[in-house]
Amino acid sequence: MKNVLVTGSDGYCGWPVVLRLLEKGYNVHGIDSGFRRDWVSEVRSKSSIPIFNIKERVEKANEKYGFKYTYSEIDITDYDKLFAIIKRFKPDSIIHLASQPSAPYSSIDIFHCNFTQNNNTQMLRNILWALAALKMNDTHLIVTTTTGIYGAPDFDIPEGNIIINKDELPFPSMGGSWYHMSRAHDSANLWLANKQFQFPITELRTAIVCGSSTPETRSELRFTNRFDADFYFGVVTNRFVLQALTTRELTVYGKGLQKKPMISLEDMVNSTVICFEKGPKIDKKYEIYNQLEREISIVEIANTIKDYCEKSFDLPVEVTHIPNPRIENEEHQMVMKNDKFLLELCNSKIQCSINKAIEQICNDLYAI
Repeated sequence: MKNVLVTGSDGYCGWPVVLRLLEKGYNVHGIDSGFRRDWVSEVRSKSSIPIFNIKERVEKANEKYGFKYTYSEIDITDYDKLFAIIKRFKPDSIIHLASQPSAPYSSIDIFHCNFTQNNNTQMLRNILWALAALKMNDTHLIVTTTTGIYGAPDFDIPEGNIIINKDELPFPSMGGSWYHMSRAHDSANLWLANKQFQFPITELRTAIVCGSSTPETRSELRFTNRFDADFYFGVVTNRFVLQALTTRELTVYGKGLQKKPMISLEDMVNSTVICFEKGPKIDKKYEIYNQLEREISIVEIANTIKDYCEKSFDLPVEVTHIPNPRIENEEHQMVMKNDKFLLELCNSKIQCSINKAIEQICNDLYAI
């Protein structure tokens, strides 16, 4: 059975990915620094859904899955420690999910900006150079970045690179935050590493992820997944659901007509594991997928939550519009290609629609 190393294994996406891999019988080594919990505490917040500590999670995972899960709590900006783990575990694949993922957190001040960019890019560089130093040329590196790399251009966004005069070139990075630009740097380094080191790399440009649980995280109390709804780490769906269940007022920034790419947590997990199981293509190319279901407007998200809460919980919810603190086109109609992603990593079928994921969040938070 294959060995897979997962970074960011205690995170919102990382933990469900680890459990799905274990459920399928793979040998998994998780790496996490525990920083996500610290960052959320720093901004005086916590997971809206209570979660267990890392030790309790690991113990329950091994109890259920027959000790197929090993775990290291390290900061992978430490090259020597990361190198030693990769050398010892000899992974067939590495799924790199670790990052400081918050745009607002990266914009607090120069220190958070520098930390975000240094942390994110150094982690990936360490992985790339460790694989090269160990001559692990057949190890499949899967990296989740973000669709935010593309920015919000007024033309259809391709799935990955662009073709100019028969040359395939990286798409110009137009990220709208210091965090997003850190992932643009990661993407550029992936392109370079594939050229220089010749090992197979797949980049999953992940959309805004919507959802609170997967079948595996619901299967055991100690497997419960984290769910952040604060300004810094909570995405728009999380913030809206919490508002609907507490203040009964959803505050949309500006017109809210701009469309954003989204994917359910279930489909993010499912497609990432499918990517691992399929393995790299024979030519060991650098592959890019736009990991999203569809584009959806902010006001559609708000109205979907409002309608569901009123219908299911008999809660009167109001959608209001407030001045937009962000500099953005409030009517931007994003179009992002994802044909290759749907065909190759979803088998042409989405498992959980955005609407179903929103309903899941509402039900999970209402039950607390």
